[in-house]
Amino acid sequence: MTFASSILSALRSLISHVRVTTADGTSLPVSSRGTLSTSSFSVPDVSHVPSLKMNLFSASQLTDSGCRVILDADSCAFQDRRTQALVGAGPRSIESPGLWELDWLRVPSADTSSASSPASPTVVASVTGSFQQWHHRLGHLCGSCLSSLVRRGLLGSVLGDVSLHSCQGCRLGKQIQLPYPTSVSVSQRPFDLVHSDV
Repeated sequence: MTFASSILSALRSLISHVRVTTADGTSLPVSSRGTLSTSSFSVPDVSHVPSLKMNLFSASQLTDSGCRVILDADSCAFQDRRTQALVGAGPRSIESPGLWELDWLRVPSADTSSASSPASPTVVASVTGSFQQWHHRLGHLCGSCLSSLVRRGLLGSVLGDVSLHSCQGCRLGKQIQLPYPTSVSVSQRPFDLVHSDV
């Protein structure tokens, strides 16, 4: 949903009156629908709701379009369920922790999904690795920077889960110190043992 009709193409008016209900319970009228096409976004069937204060994407609309929605503690990602390709990503909003912001999104059209098969040569040729493989290849690059490279098309079509929580190297690298070994010596009087943290 968007408040700006200027970013939509192929606008078409609705046959019947449609309203959307926002999170605070407000009911807003939908005036038309169109396609959102920019350098970062390609989304069919976007509703124009002039009363909105910000652009919103419905998770149910994305799942109905064949996408998998992945919300993480600090980021969000969208995958094409059929090809497992990453089709969108972005960080969690700092100002509004209940919202995730999209840096880019390319929702697969129904024509593209039904026309191409999983073994299509164009799909296979465009796949260059999984999100985790690129994370390792690029020296354990953080998820937001990696998503930026994917969005700009520098890594081709990236497959797989975008969560990096399973990376053992990143977890070990963020530890500030190793645990202390268990001591078996016990002091009998003051100053028998000197304890220091170097």
